[in-house]
Amino acid sequence: MDLSDYLCQGEIRQLNEAFDISLKHDSTLVFWTGIPSKLARDWAYKNGLKTLTMAMGPLYATNKRARPQSRKSDKLWSRYMKGASWIFAQQACQSRHAVVLTSAPPNVYSLREHSSYRDIEEPILKGSRHSAHTIQIDYVHPTVPGAMRFRYQVWPEDRISEWIDFLECVAIKGVVKKIVQRTILRELERSRILENAKLLCLEEVSSRSSYTLSGCRLQEPAVVQKAAKQAKVEEEQRAAQARRAIKQARVEKEQQAAQAKRAVKQASVQEQQRVAQAKRAIKQARVEKEQQAAQAKRAVKQARVQEQQRVAQAKRAVKQAKVKKAQQTAQAKRAVKQARVQEQQRVAQAKRAAKQARVQEQQRVAQAKRAVKQAKVKKAQQTAQAKRAVKQARVQEQQRLAQAKRAAKQARVQEQQRLAQAKRAVKQARVKEEQRAAQSVIE
Repeated sequence: MDLSDYLCQGEIRQLNEAFDISLKHDSTLVFWTGIPSKLARDWAYKNGLKTLTMAMGPLYATNKRARPQSRKSDKLWSRYMKGASWIFAQQACQSRHAVVLTSAPPNVYSLREHSSYRDIEEPILKGSRHSAHTIQIDYVHPTVPGAMRFRYQVWPEDRISEWIDFLECVAIKGVVKKIVQRTILRELERSRILENAKLLCLEEVSSRSSYTLSGCRLQEPAVVQKAAKQAKVEEEQRAAQARRAIKQARVEKEQQAAQAKRAVKQASVQEQQRVAQAKRAIKQARVEKEQQAAQAKRAVKQARVQEQQRVAQAKRAVKQAKVKKAQQTAQAKRAVKQARVQEQQRVAQAKRAAKQARVQEQQRVAQAKRAVKQAKVKKAQQTAQAKRAVKQARVQEQQRLAQAKRAAKQARVQEQQRLAQAKRAVKQARVKEEQRAAQSVIE
């Protein structure tokens, strides 16, 4: 739980400025829990101190429409006031005292489930949330008759025994007051009895005419003595009753003191248990926060490792694709080179075949010439026949040469087609490789 859970930065700055102005000359701030807010404001006003709402000034208004934060719903306004309580408690930690108006022990805190003082203000005042803390925390119980101006320290030193002594003094004052009132009543009753006795004597004197004045004077002391004796008996009974009342009041006072001590002890034990429980909750929250932070760090580290693994895998895939592409390119180059070598071999073979055919032709021509020469020697007819044969052979040779040239040209065209097909295959393989590389990078 942090201050940012209740207020934004602008609201925090606005409240701090308002408190710095309104609390500039205040050394003691008033907090309250479990009592009416009007009683707390009246007590603070009579003692020249300020509560939270008094220190907020124009930032607080009981009328919802008159609030500066009028657009806030009831829930948001409650959150805003909790944030203001947080900052007000921080102001009390700036070399100031804190006075807390509460009900009498053991019911010190408010009965509400979420109390701003118990959940927010008191931990800040005692330095549980930050290193700074208030100088001293005093309790005042304005709901107890006669205790409106009595205050005692509860933190950093627990002086609740002063409250118990105060209660005993109040109880003794009550008993003494009752005794004095009873004594005054007894004196008045005694005077009334004497007056009644004198009036009775005068009535008897007036009603009995046979009595003489001297007789009446003789009877008057007896009547007065009788009334005094009766008054003395009543006085002794009243004294005995007063002693019994004093003894009973002392017993009741001792019982009340013992009951108050037990209640205070029980409240102290409950407070220690609540503080220990709060400390355990804070410790558990801290441990959970540290565990969550460690878990988040592990998750970030694991994500970083996974990202590095993915990057390394992508790099390996790109490298593998490059190697594969290089292998395919080398294989295509080898195929092109092999095709070129084969083409060169075929061209050379064709050239050798043409050369061999030319040599053979030359040999045949020479042979024909020799045959012609022999035919000339032998016969003219054979010469003419030989000429025709030579002519026919020349025609056939020209046909063979033309056929060889066509074959060479056809082989050259086929070779060019094979080369073009090989280049298209290389280009197609390069395009496929680039597509695979792009797809692996996208993945």
